[in-house]
Amino acid sequence: MCENLVRQSVVRAGGRIEKDSNGKETFAIPIRKPRPSQLEQCWEPGPIANSRFTEAEMAKITAIAGKDISEAVSKFAPGWKVKSCGFDMDPGLRQEEMGKSNVLVTHPLDRRTGCQLYREVKLPAGKKTTLHLTVGHHPDGDWDLIVAVDGKEIARKAVSKQTTGRDIWMQAKVDLSDYAGKEVKLELINEPTGWKNEAGYWAEISLESR
Repeated sequence: MCENLVRQSVVRAGGRIEKDSNGKETFAIPIRKPRPSQLEQCWEPGPIANSRFTEAEMAKITAIAGKDISEAVSKFAPGWKVKSCGFDMDPGLRQEEMGKSNVLVTHPLDRRTGCQLYREVKLPAGKKTTLHLTVGHHPDGDWDLIVAVDGKEIARKAVSKQTTGRDIWMQAKVDLSDYAGKEVKLELINEPTGWKNEAGYWAEISLESR
């Protein structure tokens, strides 16, 4: 994309791109007196340009925002993927954490972006499928657990001292029977609340169909 923009800028400025007999390119850039653009303050921006990447261009953008804990997630819950995981509180797979073994720790990317665990799954027809979760919070923190199907929120639970009581762990069950026979995208979101010790602790993520 950067290369394409440079080529377009050279041509638009009246320059040209030449090739020699070996195919090596040379950019011929015209010499012009600089013309500074109008000063634009961040708090007083100009009109929106309405420029967008095409789908083909978006597909080339593969950088991961935040910390990459995909290997830890695949070990903890095969088939699940992760995105938008922040660096705070050292996310990853813990051999033991707060009385439980094999615990996955996530953290929101920022104050407005929750860490998302997600996967595509075909739910069996004619059966009741239940999503089983065991989640916990830092002793001095809390967060919201959001469960979404195809981008639609179907459950939200606060994971905090008020909801877990003396225990920092909480078991949650989410009925997915309405989606029987369909292929859906499941999302589990470690949603930030007050931005204090907002790590999400996961001891179980499983699907049961009966």
